[in-house]
Amino acid sequence: MAVSPWIFHSIRIISWTTFLGKKFKFKEALKIVTGTELGSAITPTAVGGGYMKIGLLMKSGLSTSEAISVNFLGSIEDATFFLFALPIGFSISQVWKLETFDRVFALVDFTNIIKISTILLILLISLLILIKFVNIPYPQKIRVVILNNNAIILSQFITENKD
Repeated sequence: MAVSPWIFHSIRIISWTTFLGKKFKFKEALKIVTGTELGSAITPTAVGGGYMKIGLLMKSGLSTSEAISVNFLGSIEDATFFLFALPIGFSISQVWKLETFDRVFALVDFTNIIKISTILLILLISLLILIKFVNIPYPQKIRVVILNNNAIILSQFITENKD
């Protein structure tokens, strides 16, 4: 039971990196997860797990931007889960019947939150489908040039075939 979060986190890393077109073995993903946990445990919060995870992903063959994206996807996935789980959990547990929460929940209409959550989920899924299957140019190289004390960002857009 104690190692199940590591196993599921490893599966998440495998699925995210597969989405980016990289193949990770379970053993490699598990090393990244345990290294991240170790980094979180032995370093201060500001230095710990996230930076350790990015470093281990880069060491495993991902580019810097891909490693940062995989790290950020975890936050998006967790936020999406809580966006749906909390209203559903509140509905099932009928927490609004408790006197403590009467004043707080009197200000919030949960039907609108569930509708907005559903719309956001549909938009997120549509965006992921669009990114995966549509040939969208994206910045391959970004260069910052300083001219007259102004930073100018030059980016070279390329279009790759995803076939």
